[in-house]
Parts: sequence; structure tokens; C-alpha cells
Amino acid sequence: MKTQSLDRRSFLAATGTLGLAAFGALSSTAATQDSADRQFLVLQKYTIEKEEQKTALDAFFKDAAIPALNRLGIQPVGVFSDTKESSTIFVLLPHPTIESAIGLTSKLLNDKEFVAKGASVLDAPKSAPAYKEIEAWLMLAFKGMPKVELPAKGPNRIFQLRIYVRPSLHTGQKKIEMFNDAGELKLFREVGLTPVFFGET
Repeated sequence: MKTQSLDRRSFLAATGTLGLAAFGALSSTAATQDSADRQFLVLQKYTIEKEEQKTALDAFFKDAAIPALNRLGIQPVGVFSDTKESSTIFVLLPHPTIESAIGLTSKLLNDKEFVAKGASVLDAPKSAPAYKEIEAWLMLAFKGMPKVELPAKGPNRIFQLRIYVRPSLHTGQKKIEMFNDAGELKLFREVGLTPVFFGET
């Protein structure tokens, strides 16, 4: 299991903690069966190299991206930075359907307000890129926690990102069952850990 501590940066509509459980590949069966009430979660990782990039991305998320996502019904959106290294920003996007996740980019680029307010990042030149790279993971929320949940607000909160790596398909499925059916999610809450989401890739 890998863990990573994150600071909250900005949030849409509300704020929350961040957790992640990732196991294997999301099959077409998993995406179509028993998923009507389960969100599809996209976790983006921005790698940045300069303070100016962080400043520009902060403004981009606050003024352009988050309001545009809100208009599309995608909320809450979380934006977090790594506490140990300021070169990483994570963005959590909860989608109601797989079609919402797949079609997001084209919808955003058809939003004139988003394009205008986000121009400095969207049209950044090669000589001054807005970031070094973006990575993204598509997940299906656990049936035991089908939607992103928001804990109570509070100052100076720390969010821990957990990534569970499976040694085999069966081991990964057993771990998911432990969260969904064997009480691990309940135990998290009982000991005061407030999860925001769990998803399988």
C-alpha cells in the first residue's frame, strides 16, 4: 500500500478528504452492471516545475475549470497539493456516467466562458508550458461507497491518498470485498477516518 499526504487547495461546492483504492483494470462488465448509482471517478495528477505554473493553475481551477465543471453538474471537484513536494497537484472529478467522463473535454471546450477565463493555461505556448505533464486514472466507485462523500469543514486539514496495489486479480478482488462486504469501510468511520472515495481502476 502506498500513502501520500495532501493539503486542500480548493474545492467546488464543498470540501472533503481524499482517499483512493486502486485494483487492476475496469472491465466492461463492471462498468455496465451494478453501476447505476456508482460514480465514475477521474483522478488527475498534474506535475509542475515552476512556482509560476502553480500560481497559474490555482487561478485556472478557481476561476475557469471548477465553475465550468459545476455548470456541467460535476461536483464536488477537489483540487489538492502534495504536502511533501509542491510539484504535484491532484484533481478529483466525480462523474455520474462513463459517457460524462469520456465526453468532458469536448463539452468544456464548447463552454465559451471556460475557454475565455482559462486562456492562459489552455493556450500556453511551448516555450512556457502550463505544466510538465498530466496523468489520469479512471475508476468505478466501490459499491460500499458509491459516491464521493464530504466530511465536516475544518481548518488546516490533511488528506491521505492511499493506493492499494494487487499482486494478482483474485487478491485485488478479495481486498475490494473486504471494503464492501467485510466491514473495512465501517471500521474506517468508527476510528475517525473520514473517507471521501474508494474506487477500482
